[in-house]
Amino acid sequence: MSFNMHTGWVSAGFRSSGRARFAWLVLVLLLAAGCAKGPRPEPGGPAFTGKAARGGIPDASIEDLRVLPQDASYYLDAKASSALVSPEAARVYGQACLEAQFGPWRREAPGNPKAKALWAFRKVSKRHPSGLAAQLAPLADLKHYPNTRRKGVTLVNTSLRALPTAAPRYNGQATSSGEQAFDYLQNSSVWANTPVFISHTSKDGAWVLVEAPFSHGWMPAADVAFVDEAFMRSFETGSYAAVVKDKIPVSGDACPADLTARIGTIYPVVQAAKDGLTAYAAVRGENGQARLTTVRFTRDQAAAMPFAATPANIASVANQFMGETYGWGGTNGHRDCSATMRDLFLPFGIWLPRNSAAQAKRGAYIPLSFMTAQEKEKTILAQGVPYLTLIWIKGHIMLYIGQKNGHPLVFHNVWGVRTFEPDGSSGREVIGKTVITTLSPGRELQNVRADKLLINRVEGMTLIAPSEIGTCPPPGEPGDSGDVEGNI
Repeated sequence: MSFNMHTGWVSAGFRSSGRARFAWLVLVLLLAAGCAKGPRPEPGGPAFTGKAARGGIPDASIEDLRVLPQDASYYLDAKASSALVSPEAARVYGQACLEAQFGPWRREAPGNPKAKALWAFRKVSKRHPSGLAAQLAPLADLKHYPNTRRKGVTLVNTSLRALPTAAPRYNGQATSSGEQAFDYLQNSSVWANTPVFISHTSKDGAWVLVEAPFSHGWMPAADVAFVDEAFMRSFETGSYAAVVKDKIPVSGDACPADLTARIGTIYPVVQAAKDGLTAYAAVRGENGQARLTTVRFTRDQAAAMPFAATPANIASVANQFMGETYGWGGTNGHRDCSATMRDLFLPFGIWLPRNSAAQAKRGAYIPLSFMTAQEKEKTILAQGVPYLTLIWIKGHIMLYIGQKNGHPLVFHNVWGVRTFEPDGSSGREVIGKTVITTLSPGRELQNVRADKLLINRVEGMTLIAPSEIGTCPPPGEPGDSGDVEGNI
């Protein structure tokens, strides 16, 4: 099935790969030359008094969390309602986003070779012990991969697992409330209504190996249903809405009672009205096949794609994540840093891969690693576009949203600040949630080394959607997981 039906997103003229590469190169050169505007004025607004957290202890150990308003809208300036991406460019990015989202339904065979699909059985480490892999190998029926080759759709918010087991392998790092944040068998969360390609089924039929639009792994068979050509034709309405409020209850015929819509989910629109919209949701039908039901969203719960990429709109969606618990690879249904960025930008028709290193490559990249800390900050302020620029260090990704007192501010879901004790041992000052900080959180702590501050580890910055006509890089291959460590 072709994407020609999505005529509202992009015209055929922009499909030329040669022209697209030339336009992209021009934009990268312009950005590198400093064509972006200089530092934004410091925003005004009420003082932030902080709030109690972490078992009743105020978030006072990190000064940034005491003095910086934890509200992405606080840092907006007079141009908050101005589009950061032109309508023409938005259609280009939106088309690439839809092509990636529906990519699993465009293939007739697995996109991954056997070695990559079954990587966790051969990549033995403390994260994926050989004993567990060997125990699960007969169940996985490795020698017959791929034994299924069918298209499907997720019915609930679920997970991609490194091995066909729901049993976690925690590394011992927990939030202040005691919740484990790192399950090393967790590859990624996948929200309901996501197209997938099912390449393999376990011997007992309880697990399927799936390729989602952005990652791959094992999923409980009960969480997915098969789709046929008739279902796909009906599902692809040509008009789509993205969830812009997180954890909205979804009710519809045969929908699970506890189903919630998560930001990062796309729903096909059936009918739009002033007060909201009616959309399709996938539910289980007969013989393991999916069928369609209709669900309703109000205008403040779901927005027509692409949602206008203004600073105000991006900040509004970002605030839905504020304070969300950190979860590596989607542990316990929470997001990590790259999942936060991916889900944040999907409503705007801007597609991001699943892990931080790949996200840093999805736009006009400016290397910063050779600069001093002061030079990095000046470059970010001069060339970064607030709410549209990613800041990357190895294993972690952040969104630049503005400045305070001449220092860049970032929005990110972060595990913690690395600390060092006099006896040589290291640890973490745990943050464990989505916050707004400078690029030097923890600088005031005596057990935090200057060389481990974020600013001294920044590798580069990426403008993920240049405002003029251009094209995103083609969707990459699904990644193995979220981020390398999730720590700063």
